[in-house]
Order: sequence, then structure tokens, then C-alpha cells
Amino acid sequence: MKFVKREFKANDPEAVSMYIEAKYAEMEKHNLRKRVCCLENLQTTDHSFVEHLDRNMTRAAVIATKKIKKNRRYPWSPMLFPKHGQYCIFD
Repeated sequence: MKFVKREFKANDPEAVSMYIEAKYAEMEKHNLRKRVCCLENLQTTDHSFVEHLDRNMTRAAVIATKKIKKNRRYPWSPMLFPKHGQYCIFD
């Protein structure tokens, strides 16, 4: 699974709330709570079950992060963007 950079900060309460709600909804959609209970009740180790559960939890986190991602808008046009690198004296 591809690593996705987190697009929010923990000191932004609105973004954190949205992330938690989105992640919880995704986990509920895939019955992860019930599957974690099954994992706790296993008598022997089932590595494939644990790996599958881990992938699904990671996927829920990635999906939640994408749902709260902010679209960044820049004050200049796409045609001017390449010129910005050539003439900007502050970079």
C-alpha cells in the first residue's frame, strides 16, 4: 500500500473530528470491530488473518485522510507557475 502524507494537524479540532468520523465509518463498513473481537478470541496465531486486518485498518486510515484533504489553491495561474521558479528571489 502506498504511503499517504497526513494532510491535517492534530491541533486542528475540526479536521481531527472529521478524520475520526470518516475512519470509524470506514471501519464499521468493513466490520473491523467484529473482526478484532474474533482476533482476541483466537486460540492459535493466524498470521494471514492479522495481516488482512492490518491492511484494512491502514486502508481505513488512508481513506479517512483523503476525505479531509484540503485542496490547495495558489494565487497565480498555471501558466505563470513555471515562471515563478525562474524569477522568485525568495526561494
